[in-house]
Formats: sequence, C-alpha cells, structure tokens
Amino acid sequence: MSILNGSFAPERLHPDRDPYGSPFRQIGFIPLAGAMDVAVYSQKIIAAGHGKLAVYEIKDDAPELESELCGLGSSRQLTVADSFAYLTARSDGLYIIDLRGESPVLAAHIDTLELATGICCADGILAVTNRHMGCELFDVHDPYHPERLGDFICGEAQSVWLHENLAVISDWMNKRIRVFDITNPRAAAEISRFGVDGFADGVCVFRTAPDKLHPSGRTICAAATGHHSAKLKNRRKYNKYSFVTAEMLAEGYGGGHGVEFFDITDPADPEYISSLKAPPHFGGIDSWRVFVAGNLCYFADSMGGLFEIDITDIENPRFTRQFRLPIKEKQRQTPPSIQLICGDVTGVAILGNNLCVAGDGGVYILDRQGSEEAALYEMQKPSAQVNLNLPTPEYNNPDVEVIAKTGQMHSFVSIGGDLLCAAGNSGIVSAGNGKSLTDTICCDIALFNDIIIAAEFDAGIAAYRYENGSLTLLDRMSVEPCYPAREVVSFGEYLLVQLANGIVLPITFDGHFAKYGSQLGIGMLYHRHIARTPAGAYPIVLSLNYGPELLIPKEGGLVRPGYRLGLETCPIEEGGCGYGDSMIVIFNRGYYYLENPMDIVNSPAPIACEGAALNGLPFVCGRKLVLLNRVTGRVEILDISEPSHPKFEKRIETGLHPEYAAEIDGQILIACGHGGVLKVK
Repeated sequence: MSILNGSFAPERLHPDRDPYGSPFRQIGFIPLAGAMDVAVYSQKIIAAGHGKLAVYEIKDDAPELESELCGLGSSRQLTVADSFAYLTARSDGLYIIDLRGESPVLAAHIDTLELATGICCADGILAVTNRHMGCELFDVHDPYHPERLGDFICGEAQSVWLHENLAVISDWMNKRIRVFDITNPRAAAEISRFGVDGFADGVCVFRTAPDKLHPSGRTICAAATGHHSAKLKNRRKYNKYSFVTAEMLAEGYGGGHGVEFFDITDPADPEYISSLKAPPHFGGIDSWRVFVAGNLCYFADSMGGLFEIDITDIENPRFTRQFRLPIKEKQRQTPPSIQLICGDVTGVAILGNNLCVAGDGGVYILDRQGSEEAALYEMQKPSAQVNLNLPTPEYNNPDVEVIAKTGQMHSFVSIGGDLLCAAGNSGIVSAGNGKSLTDTICCDIALFNDIIIAAEFDAGIAAYRYENGSLTLLDRMSVEPCYPAREVVSFGEYLLVQLANGIVLPITFDGHFAKYGSQLGIGMLYHRHIARTPAGAYPIVLSLNYGPELLIPKEGGLVRPGYRLGLETCPIEEGGCGYGDSMIVIFNRGYYYLENPMDIVNSPAPIACEGAALNGLPFVCGRKLVLLNRVTGRVEILDISEPSHPKFEKRIETGLHPEYAAEIDGQILIACGHGGVLKVK
C-alpha cells in the first residue's frame, strides 16, 4: 500500500510550506530600468538604475518621482552619507552626487583603477573595491574635491564595510573575508582572513548588546555568500549538465547561498558563530548583500530573493520573512539552476515601516509590519577612524621624473609646444602651467589633423582647436546617458570611440562629427582598451572575452570577421598592439610577433625575451615596446627594432598605476592617474 494512504501523521507528509518564513506583502512598485541598488535619504527613496539616479518622494502612501540625474553609466552599488550619494558603476568608475538641492547634482567622478563594485562611506572616508585591483580609499570631507589616500590589494574584492579603523572586505571567488587595519590609510595592513562556505560578496559589521557572557557586547561580521559551497572544488565541473544530480548536490553545487556570522571583537582572531543557508541555486546576477537593522538581518540573495533573519540570538539565527520576484519566462537548462530562475534582488533599504527592494525592473515596496519591533530598527551604519594628519609622501624614483600632476592623468598629446593631458575631473590640463582648460570630465584625448578630440564621459566627444594656450570648442557629439565616452583613438581618416565597457563607435570629423558606419558591440572592455596603434589598416580591440581582435575596414565602416585570439585575457596585464603592418601580442607571460596579423587565429608560438616578465598592456613608443601593469605599477621597456627578436631593456617599479605611454620628442612619457605624468630617464 502506498504510504500516502497509510497511517503516517499528516505533519510527516505535509511539512511546513514556508521554511524561510512567511512572505512579505508588496504594497508598491517603482518601475526603473536596470535597478541595481537603493538607499534612503531624508525620507526619500534614492534608486540607482541603468544610466541614472532617481529620487522618489512618498506622497499619499505612493512613491512619486521627484527628480533624477542621468548619464551615470552602469550602476552597481549605492550608499548615502552626509547628504551625498556614492555610486559605483563598474568600468564607468565612481560617481559622487549631491542630494541637497531640488535635483541631484554630480559633484565629482573618480575613474577607479578597474571595475568599481563595492562601496562604503563613513565619517568622511570612502572605500571603493575594484574587483581584482584592490580597494581604494578617499578623503571625501569635501565631496566636490575628493582626495585619494591610498589603495591595497585584497583578492577579488566585491564589497567593503568600514568599522572604526577596520576595512572588512569580501574576497569573492576565493570564498573568504579579509580584515584590514586602515588607521594609516596610505599603508593598510591585513590583520586576518577567514573562509566562508560560498562565493563571498556582501559584508556588514555591527555591535551586539551586552549580555552576561559579553558584558561589553561583541563586534560581529555578517558575510553574505552565493553560488557554490566551498566543498565544490571545480566550479566548472557541471557547466554542461542539463539536470541536477544527487552527486552535484552532495558536492555543494549551488549550495553556497546564505549568511554567516563571525565574532571579530579581536580582529586578529576571528571566531565563527553561526550561519543560515538560503535555498540552493545557481544563476542570477553575482550579487549577495547583507544588512543589519537592530535584531534583524536582511539578505538580498539575487535570484533567490530577499530574506529576513532574526538574530536576537546570534548563536541561533532563524528565517522569519521572505520575498521572491516572479519566475522568468525563459528558463535556461545549462548549467542547471536547481530552482526556477526568478528576477534578481540586488539591494535593500529601510524607510519607516517599509522595505525598499531593488530588483528586476525597479524598486519593490514591502510592508515589514509584523516583523518584531520593526519600527524601531534602522539600518546599521558604518564608521571610520583613520589618521588624516599624515604628510603627503614625496615621490622619489631615480628612473623617472614627474612632469605634470594636476587631476587624474589618463593620457596626453603634444601640440603647440605644450603637453595637453586628459585629467579626469580636472578636464583637459596644460602640463606647462597646470591650468585646467575645460570644465568637463575628460577620460581620454587624441590628435586628429591638429584638432584635439576628447572623450568627455557623459558630455560625449568634443573637438577643440588649441591656440595661444586656450581651447576653442568646434563641435560636440553627444552619447546615450548610459554609455559614457571612455576612450578616443585616431586612425588616419577616422576615429574610434569606446563607449562604456563594451561598445566601439567609429566616427569622422570634418568640422563636424559624423558616424562612420555602425557601432560595434565588442564584449567586456574593462578600461580603455582600444589599442593605440593599428596593425596596418586594422584597429585592434582588447576584450576580456576574446583577447586581442582585429577590426576590418569595409564599406565606410568596420566589421568583426573573427580575427582574434579567442581566449579570455586579463586586460590589465595582457593585450596587443600594431607595429607597422604587423602585430605584437602579450599573452600568458609570452611575447608573440605576427607578421601577418590575421595569423592571430592560428595560435602562434611565443618568442623568448630573456629578463622580461611580460605581463603588461603593450604600447609602441618608436622602436620600443612599453608594457604597463596598473596593478603592480611595473613598467617594462623592450627594444623591438627587430620585432621578431625583442630585447629586454629596462624595468621600472613606479609604485603608481601606469595606464598610458607614448613617445614625445624622443622621450617616453607615462600617464599614471593620480600619480601624474612621468618622464622615463
């Protein structure tokens, strides 16, 4: 007889249908394309979407759009501190936005070292994580003029939390949390690290109330994790499976979702306390965030939804409420997701008795009444205690000379006996006198028939004539707000412009800008990754997905016929460039010379270059190849007079972040961002 007709107790046959708590009641919705995060300021909802920051006011119990600021690239994480919003936007860097007026105003933009992802601001200190290139610290007591304090490497950093003199950072793929002492923000020191059972993302630090065992309370770190359990050693093992098997689950496939709690009262000796596992799954945006409000913890679990956790007893946390977005119409089969694929939840904020949840399509307003003492709880705020009374370090390097240092130097051109530099917030700067000649953000600069062409972020592409120490605007081409202009490279009859992190737009200029054929979607371009020199008639783009790739001129435009390395590359320490009609590729710490650039599809053999590390982005400077590594600060110079027989010439440890090199009047100059422009001695 079937057990369903037997004598088992009903509770054995019908277990609790809500193991993660009862559902939140949705009471409102704000449509916003690409909504990624949400915060609260002065009883208003601040939401970050694709290309914009929107401010909503609650009127008659319904949210109403009050104002918005467009042109903000691809948003990721948002925080609000002291009347300013701080928004990371991956390859588009960091935006600082003044919320005090009737409409939000862009106060400053910082071109971060790489993909700006995690963010935390407290007591005038701003921390930004750049995924692979570490964490940057800024003094934002004057948000219109942020001052860079320092940076430090911290694994694949996704999120950061500031607590007193600590920066607590999630190291994503390494599945661990890292704790740094930032008392001296110019020289952060790692105190400890500890593993978590999943890919690490969100972090939050809070203090518990005193009790008998802990009369002074405890400092607790909450860590949000996702994807696979740490037990699964090969994360790609089941990529081609279309079914979930018992073996996969036993090995931890999709089992990394949850929140873990650690006692870091002594940050040098962290102690595991407890954890809760959310539903296992695989898929959705790689984002799992955690926030604490009083005795409640909120876990935004991407495709898994939102979970409320009661942490009154931190040793025994329990799920109390949950919210899940609708199931998506299209369900992929490979690799399997375990759960049905739903919309992603990526951010949460508290506004009175309501929860504001950022997710697919907009911001969802939830009623949190019914949560124990919910009205008394507000989001835990970070804090920061660092020493700002530090002398500005002098830069002394016998191999180089600083010749310009105004703003954040990205690139430069020589014209009229002067060096004009793309200097970020400082606009276009004259190296001769340090004067800013424009008032727009300038990410890159190029010369086109003695005309200055500038990539001016959300202001688009501009053409200037330079005469008598000043610039005259000739024309401007606007771009879509969510696709800021990041790079511009001159190729004889036309120019290529990189928009945001994946689009290349060919244009011409004959007194006025015009499109030159269609724009091309390239894939992931991390920073400014159009090679500065073509291989003959073929421009080269440097994507993460495919490595160096040739663009072929055809019928008044450019096409992508597939001449590319075809392998994932690191756009910080690998790439390619043209050298005359030939091509040079730096890949996997090897040097490759292609007399016929189209041979890139044939996996050529590397050429030895004794003494060279060969891990930097390549730039041709006359008969020299200069390799720049923005992470390590290393510069290598090779003699390529005979490109099939390169000779290692010089290595310079700049201690800075070099990102562009060119030969000017026989001298190699290097743009190093906040470190200025260096001349190689």
